[in-house]
Amino acid sequence: RYNAESIICKRGDVCDLRCSRCTERVQIEKAMRKNEASLANAQRITHMGNWEWNIVTNELRWADEIYRIFVLTPQYFGATYEAFLNTVHPDDREFVKKSVNDSLYERMPYSIDHRIVLPDGSERIVHEQAEVIFDSTGKAIQMNGTVQDVTERKRAEEEIRRLFTAIDQSINNVFITDAKGHIEYVNSTFEHVTGYAKEELIGQNPRILASGETTHAE
Repeated sequence: RYNAESIICKRGDVCDLRCSRCTERVQIEKAMRKNEASLANAQRITHMGNWEWNIVTNELRWADEIYRIFVLTPQYFGATYEAFLNTVHPDDREFVKKSVNDSLYERMPYSIDHRIVLPDGSERIVHEQAEVIFDSTGKAIQMNGTVQDVTERKRAEEEIRRLFTAIDQSINNVFITDAKGHIEYVNSTFEHVTGYAKEELIGQNPRILASGETTHAE
């Protein structure tokens, strides 16, 4: 005979199901804590955090990494959409609001870069990506997404852009080749002096410039 809490084992022993259930629950909880710790560590390394916005209740849930990115603490953050907007740079605020509305009402993809202002007044650049959940009537009820701090990447991209602008506007002839010696880039002065267009030079070997065909004029 057995009841809901115990069974008779083959050897005649009584095996308590409650014990088995407790062990299983403990193992599940350990696995969940391990997964949460791994996710938190991955988010810390990549400077990325996930968020959930309950549109119906206007409740916003941030992962710990987002608080670190925004240099905020949960007790001093309102955890609402409006509280988030207050952290957005004033010049980017309308762009962010429009992007959110386009996603909610036009079902357009939400993938944007914008600036945020930290409590000390400094600025960071973040990339946001999200998807919207709709109910059976087509009404937006939740938005789930991620925030990643891309400040350093954006600064590096800007430095590269400035460098290439300086090279392109240089009064000196400049060309760049790949490992095999094929031309990958020439600046505007190089085009003007040689008479070749970039499209004609890309992929060519610089030796053609010393072959007697230095310019079209010649």
